[in-house]
Amino acid sequence: MAVMVMGGSAQQKAADQSFGTGWEDLAPAQQVLLEDWIQRFSGVTGEKLDPRKAFGEAPVSLRTTYDAVTNALLTTTLTAENAESLGTALDLISSMETVHGKVTGARGDVQFRVYALLKPGAMDTLIKSREFKRTRDNTVYQKGYPISFRQQGGT
Repeated sequence: MAVMVMGGSAQQKAADQSFGTGWEDLAPAQQVLLEDWIQRFSGVTGEKLDPRKAFGEAPVSLRTTYDAVTNALLTTTLTAENAESLGTALDLISSMETVHGKVTGARGDVQFRVYALLKPGAMDTLIKSREFKRTRDNTVYQKGYPISFRQQGGT
């Protein structure tokens, strides 16, 4: 299942956190997701890319979008109604399809996004979680990604 993750909708690191600064500032889970994406890209293009170098040379808006969105997913814990841990929102991601930072001339609803595939069972986990609620699907602005869950409360 494909999913679009929008920035700015989950918990954030401390106010002094700077995003998109470098590979070494990414959490291990963020690095693993990015390494997989770059490895799959290299397999398709035949071009060998070093994940550290590719991330460091990417446009700042792409780096900050990736870092901020995946950090929000990593720091968003999911719990069932009985308070049982369901992991983090990042645990639901199987692989990343693409990242959109600033896209000059594009509408706001296609910028600052991470597009990813969910693991099997992710929908069930989201349905069980107290933190998210399924809302009306959006087939107009979220073409290819119509299923909509919204975060409930939080900071």
